Amino acid sequence: MARIPESVIQQVLDSVDVVDLVGEYLSLKRSGSHYKGLCPFHQEKTPSFTVNPSLRIFKCFGCGKGGNVIGFLMEAEGLGYREAVRQLAEKAGIPFHLDGEESPERRTRSELLYRVNEEARDWFIRNLDAALRGQGPLPAYLEKRGLDHETRKHFLLGFAPEAWSGFLDHGRSQGFDEKLLVDSGLVIEREDGRRYDRYRGRLIFPIRNVSGSVIGFGGRVVGSEDKGAKYINSPETELYHKGRELYGIFEAKNEIRLAGSAVLVEGYMDVISLWKAGFRNAVASLGTALTQEQALLLKRFCDSVIFLYDGDDAGQKAMARGAESLLAAGLALRVCRLPQGLDPDDAVSQLGQEGFRALLEASEDYFLYRIAEYRRRGQDEGPRAYRDFVTTLLSGALRIADTLQRHEQLQRISRASGIPTDELLELGKELQRADRPRPEEESPRAELRPESLDREGRRVLGLFQLFMRNPELRDTISDELDLGGCEHPLLRAAFSGALEAHLDPETSVDSWAHALENPALRRLALDGLVEEPRPGDARECDDLLFNLRQNDLRTRLKEIQRSFASPEELPAGERAALEQEFVELNRHLRELLVAYRRKHR
Repeated sequence: MARIPESVIQQVLDSVDVVDLVGEYLSLKRSGSHYKGLCPFHQEKTPSFTVNPSLRIFKCFGCGKGGNVIGFLMEAEGLGYREAVRQLAEKAGIPFHLDGEESPERRTRSELLYRVNEEARDWFIRNLDAALRGQGPLPAYLEKRGLDHETRKHFLLGFAPEAWSGFLDHGRSQGFDEKLLVDSGLVIEREDGRRYDRYRGRLIFPIRNVSGSVIGFGGRVVGSEDKGAKYINSPETELYHKGRELYGIFEAKNEIRLAGSAVLVEGYMDVISLWKAGFRNAVASLGTALTQEQALLLKRFCDSVIFLYDGDDAGQKAMARGAESLLAAGLALRVCRLPQGLDPDDAVSQLGQEGFRALLEASEDYFLYRIAEYRRRGQDEGPRAYRDFVTTLLSGALRIADTLQRHEQLQRISRASGIPTDELLELGKELQRADRPRPEEESPRAELRPESLDREGRRVLGLFQLFMRNPELRDTISDELDLGGCEHPLLRAAFSGALEAHLDPETSVDSWAHALENPALRRLALDGLVEEPRPGDARECDDLLFNLRQNDLRTRLKEIQRSFASPEELPAGERAALEQEFVELNRHLRELLVAYRRKHR
């Protein structure tokens, strides 16, 4: 995979002043050698957000977020690592490029596709302005849906005229190759080679990614309903992948962060109607069941999601599929019950702002909602409905990272289904075995809680924090640590990645930590990276390594002793080998103790 050269990353870190960058987002006041302010990532009244200009890092002691300028922009704008570096490089006037697979021609092509989309966006907007001065159906439709000038401007709404080659002709006039227009998804090519506009006679909804770039379009028919599907969307392109994006995420990301939650709806107009009514933390999936990538995109900005889907069977099935992705990403779920027969757009119109706010505030826990729905209508549908109810909820509950929350939901499912909790756990194991990814596909998502680790796990965590905090100890830890006994997947993945980054001459531990896409891994890595080395670090490192090695030796000695004590007779050759290993291990243990005491006496 193409990656950013370490030289570009270092230039960005050297050129972008962390105080200046953070100061664009919040008011900072000097406090000694540091700067302090109210954290932009959580609500607080007393400043706990600190910027250290000498180390070129930030740290919030309230919510725990911290890092360098790249990490700050990722958090503030919800960007991926590559896009954050790209934007900072442009800000500092540093040429941005990638090493590896991506050729200059490929980069140029992507840039051209972005330009095509930008040109189409502006062309659609001009056409909407012109159509409002005419006599067609568009003005009446916009008035009926309440799409005033402010709303249209905020969401960049446009209009595609009826002409078969309107944008095709315009694109050619701007110097774009016809093949590029086809590849953008804006133009369709028939089997006979003829080309024509995808969007004709439709209200246009530009789809922006999290950084605000237009990557695709949706179109809603205006006027006659016999023009085909009511809504059509961009096909998959080099820029647009519907399973990775959410409509409205660019417009809503800051409100989602402030609210701590997102409202998840199904359509463009649902997002826009909620925005008009003052509920500006709504986003929509793009015509597909919510994916893990979309769930992780939401997790960047919030910890909980409110489902606001239609109450019909299709809406309920989409909710159940999406719930598993959201729960696996560590998001808490609630469900807002819409009045019978209303979609979110209608509900906002009929209930008004305060009525709709009350509806959202009455949202139910997802599991309680599904249990209530089953009791209301599922018990009359026979054993298959019962089986689907149990397995669907159980599958979702098993994806909850928090042990107490997972146990609480399992108890609820047990009470509702009549199945004892221990039997549910056995059924859950069967479901997990059937759905278990291969080891190379595992991607730990849950936050690491130190209290969930055993003694050895806490020692490994202590070494990882030292590794991230104190660069002078990295060679020692890299040479002497054995991760074979580390059983926590998140900690093992983080430490393995950090060790690889340290040994790779073309990267650095700092850039590796900030480039992590997994939010749980990034948080674990950055927690140590933003701390300063401490005077007692070297002794603590020695103590932890000594205790880990000593424990490994004593554990193996106990295993051999149990083998000797077993009633089963060991073959003579095997017993002799174990006796020799026992002697050697005792010798290593004595040498380890002597060396440690000599060093620290």
